[in-house]
Amino acid sequence: MYKLPDDFDVMTLKGLTLESVAYAHFQVNLYFTGGIWIQIESGYLLEKGGVSLEEVHGFPIMKSMLMALVGMPVSSAYADESSALSLELEDWRLTINSQNEGFEAYCIFDGRREIFI
Repeated sequence: MYKLPDDFDVMTLKGLTLESVAYAHFQVNLYFTGGIWIQIESGYLLEKGGVSLEEVHGFPIMKSMLMALVGMPVSSAYADESSALSLELEDWRLTINSQNEGFEAYCIFDGRREIFI
């Protein structure tokens, strides 16, 4: 729905450790060190070693491999021109979809503000 603002550097996520994953009816929440969190409402792609393991297009989620990422630090983060956000944690990559049919796709709390995409 919205794009990442120009004054947000996705690499600020680098080095943060994923502490927990919380599942709700229409969203998944990722909680990182430093009180930073990402709320996913659109869907995501989870890959390991370049192999797609899980692709979510809607909620609720009945099972997920996201818990495998808990305890891992973000080694890299980047966003494409559509604001799809990719996080690399060891040999895993989580790509959060930036499109959600007129609704927010995801939200990042960076310690100062909530950024809605």
